[in-house]
Amino acid sequence: MLGYMEIKQRVYPRYAVALGAEVYWGDELHTAQTHDLSLGGVGLRLTCPLDINREIIVGLFLVDDSSDPITDTLEVSATVAWSAKADDGYDIGLRFDGLSAQRSERLAEFLRALNRASE
Repeated sequence: MLGYMEIKQRVYPRYAVALGAEVYWGDELHTAQTHDLSLGGVGLRLTCPLDINREIIVGLFLVDDSSDPITDTLEVSATVAWSAKADDGYDIGLRFDGLSAQRSERLAEFLRALNRASE
């Protein structure tokens, strides 16, 4: 017997992008690599697991060839939506929590630039 699985449509388009990131929870700091990014959240690869529903801070290095990673870091609050074991760590899905208008616009600007570069 097959079980019922609800399929949710994504609200925001995802962009495949490998960016450096830092994940903070409690007194811990871990480096990560993104594999996709949207206005609603980010997919990361970490070396350690995170519990579902854990609230964290993620710093995304929104850099391109002309950017300075120090000045182009976007820090946002996020909640762990899902976590899965991968060959070399853990794939983690984060849902952004209440982006400010300024942070949302900065992220949207970066994603528009990604979209233009892929055309």
